[in-house]
Amino acid sequence: MSTERLSMRKTREVLRQKLLLGLSHREVALSAGVSVGVVSKVVERAEKAGVDWAAASALDDDALDMRLYGPRQSSTATKVLPDFVWIHTERKKPCV
Repeated sequence: MSTERLSMRKTREVLRQKLLLGLSHREVALSAGVSVGVVSKVVERAEKAGVDWAAASALDDDALDMRLYGPRQSSTATKVLPDFVWIHTERKKPCV
């Protein structure tokens, strides 16, 4: 199960503090209210996408989200529905 995406406001703040101000991962994590691991992942995604602070500040939220995380995947398309007939027959059994 994947984790929830970081809001664009926090993502921009992490990138600003890391790329523009040059703070350490721990300082950014304390300031932004996220974990050090989240800071590392955001910075790593920005490096892979070739996003520096000038590019991040020039992009709008949707464009930055697409560059860092790619398109959103539909979670309902990957879910497998349970076998309701089997559930119904199992619940009919005694002591269930």
